[in-house]
Amino acid sequence: PVASVVGGAIVLCAVFAHAGRDWLKAKSAAS
Repeated sequence: PVASVVGGAIVLCAVFAHAGRDWLKAKSAAS
């Protein structure tokens, strides 16, 4: 089903973006 694939991709992108933002924040705080 295409809907579940699209939904999974959106969730994955959201999680990845959130983790990336936290990583950038930690990196800038450490330097």
